[in-house]
Amino acid sequence: MEDKLIRVASVNGALEGEILRAMLAAEGIDSTLSQEAAGAAFAVGVGALGVVDVLVLEQKAEAARRLIDVYRNAEMIPPPDEGDSSEG
Repeated sequence: MEDKLIRVASVNGALEGEILRAMLAAEGIDSTLSQEAAGAAFAVGVGALGVVDVLVLEQKAEAARRLIDVYRNAEMIPPPDEGDSSEG
């Protein structure tokens, strides 16, 4: 059986692609990034040439999509107010 790569996300720029690739790797899912050759050669991060596809093996695609959805939909938790002190 041939392993087939499936696109699980498309992002703008290699940086966001690397973030997703690292997140997936932390969960045990290997992935690879694919970008139009001209975009990669000229380090374009916007527009059609800046689109980076995140690819995983077909059998890992569903789990990868779930993780990416959680990442994209996570609400930012504000940091605690450092100036707030309960001590009088």
